[in-house]
Amino acid sequence: MSKANMKTVIEQHGRLVNGIPYRFRLQWAALEPRWSSRSARYLLAIEAFTDGEDRVPCATVHVVTGSATSPVDLLSLVDDALEDHLGRTRLSAATA
Repeated sequence: MSKANMKTVIEQHGRLVNGIPYRFRLQWAALEPRWSSRSARYLLAIEAFTDGEDRVPCATVHVVTGSATSPVDLLSLVDDALEDHLGRTRLSAATA
């Protein structure tokens, strides 16, 4: 999957977590140097935000994925990263 396709897939995706709808925006995608692996891998920085008019990111998550990853698998990684981030945020708020 190309960077452009990843951007489209991510930005059309939404996720409901604890009754709160989240949308996503690809902030950047770094391609691993071709000489370091047989299959190209990307490090993605993805902004998550709630459905508000200001669309200010509430989190940035990072995902490593291969160029051969399917859209379904990519979105699964994005969802897992968001849920992990939100879980860590709730945990740190509870202990503060």
